[in-house]
Amino acid sequence: MMSMASRAVPRMASAAGGRRWRTAISQESRSIFDRILGRTASRAVPLDTPFPLKIAPSAVPEATSGPVDMPPAEVTKLANGVRVVSTTSVLPGASVGLMIAGGSRYAPLPGLPHVLSALSLQSSTTRSEIAAQRAIGELGGQFASEANRDFISIRADVLPNDAHTALEIIADVARNGTFDPEEINSRVDHYRHQIEHVLSRDVETITQDALHSAAFNHKGLGLPLHATLDNVNALRDPAVVKAFRDSVIRPDRIVVVGAGVDHGDLVHTAKKALGDMQGAGEPAPAVASPYVGGEFRSSTPSHDGFVHVALGFGCGGWKSDDVYAVCALSMLMGGGGSFSAGGPGKGMYSRLYMRVLTGNAWVQSALCHTALHDDVSVLSLQAFGAPEDGSKLMEILVREAKMMSRDLSTEEVERAKNQLKSSLFMNLEQRQILFEDLGQHVLTFGKRVEPEALAAKIDALRPEDLARVASRMVSGPPTLAVWGDVAHQVHSQAEVAVLLK
Repeated sequence: MMSMASRAVPRMASAAGGRRWRTAISQESRSIFDRILGRTASRAVPLDTPFPLKIAPSAVPEATSGPVDMPPAEVTKLANGVRVVSTTSVLPGASVGLMIAGGSRYAPLPGLPHVLSALSLQSSTTRSEIAAQRAIGELGGQFASEANRDFISIRADVLPNDAHTALEIIADVARNGTFDPEEINSRVDHYRHQIEHVLSRDVETITQDALHSAAFNHKGLGLPLHATLDNVNALRDPAVVKAFRDSVIRPDRIVVVGAGVDHGDLVHTAKKALGDMQGAGEPAPAVASPYVGGEFRSSTPSHDGFVHVALGFGCGGWKSDDVYAVCALSMLMGGGGSFSAGGPGKGMYSRLYMRVLTGNAWVQSALCHTALHDDVSVLSLQAFGAPEDGSKLMEILVREAKMMSRDLSTEEVERAKNQLKSSLFMNLEQRQILFEDLGQHVLTFGKRVEPEALAAKIDALRPEDLARVASRMVSGPPTLAVWGDVAHQVHSQAEVAVLLK
């Protein structure tokens, strides 16, 4: 057994300057630095004694910092109508690709935009599917494609020097895809798996699809975002997918986007890859999507056993000045869940948190959601809880909707404005979000609206602006979405309209 004497025992010695600890260190316990420097003993620094400064405080330069100046985005329109937008970035990478006005609102069959986006690296007339995927992989980057109600996004995240190669591959497949039946079946099989195992359990996707379907009377924005298990096999027809490609991948519907790239280089590559492109086939029809309000109700039990209720209202879209007040209202209402894996404290001063979640333990979640589109948007209050509480949940949402325009204090409005600006600038620090923001702005406005201009619009908001917009929303026809067990017991749209008066 090792004796006590063989152990390294610290001893304290008195000194004029305070206490010192001397520690003998065994060969085995020496650090790598001790071994390199040939030290056999070291002295531990006491935590209760100030460490002497070697430099006088006056000699330490004052730390300074300032905002990073971001140059404005540049937009160029090619002779055939293709638009190119880019901005530089302080981040070392680059995101490049296409934004296409070809979301579900333009699709003759639900799910077509998702299948088309999944075919973003299919075989083309110039390279095979494997060659296209390998070419992107050899760049050492990442590839992503997605579709929503308004557009299809195809993006590659690479080093700036490889941006032109990535764009050439993306443009080649978009223009010259062969729509091989086996490749289409592969994508549809994967999409079917998504529908069956993911989308069926995605509360937000189900709720928003139900709200849009009822709010826009199953037209335009009210068309289903996703296919169902019953109709997904209709997407296996190559002729159907190709016809949709031809209707949306057209010069006037394409924006070439680059985040973190030189604009001149991007325009040169875009001209080479897409400059001679012409539309083929019939363009996708522009279906109007007026907000009409309505009701969606399903008594099919939800996967979590709760009843989900949502109360929505039509409001201004991206092209309306009311959009800033709508977004600020969404922040002001806020909300959250009864359980947060990220810890407490997020959104605790928002109205739905303080007026609904606090004091109502039976409410599992209550939040405000805003779905923004070009011409019109939908602001909704959503909650879920036990099936027997469905009617009470709707009554609470009605109460909070009526209160949106009342007693708006300067303090809560300023807090909501600051949160909105913080979210805006923080999100744009992510290159992938910057990519989407650039493309969406050009598709909507024909130019990039700089974040400083958006922040100025937010700063100009007053409590009366939010009250005006809220009153206008609530005075219009409401939209209800209710799904889960005993959904039939929740108030009807007509009953809710009366309660809102």
